[in-house]
Amino acid sequence: MFYFFERFKRLSITHSGSDNLSLPYRVMSGACAGILTTTVTYPLDPVKTMMAGDIEGKAGSVTKIFRDTYHKSGIRGFYQGYAATL
Repeated sequence: MFYFFERFKRLSITHSGSDNLSLPYRVMSGACAGILTTTVTYPLDPVKTMMAGDIEGKAGSVTKIFRDTYHKSGIRGFYQGYAATL
């Protein structure tokens, strides 16, 4: 997230033409970095949730959970609740 924040901050510096960024530019850089990192890492959340709630060990391995989720719901299965998270 920090890497992407710095990248978006550099883009903002070139866009604004000033070395000192104002608060709105910094907030937008942080928001864009957060959205990008959430988009990349969010598919791990359903797997984590399934494994946390699996007391009896029936869910299986991480790859099995990924496979089952994909076969059941497709790619959309990994992004359920994504809009609420953002």
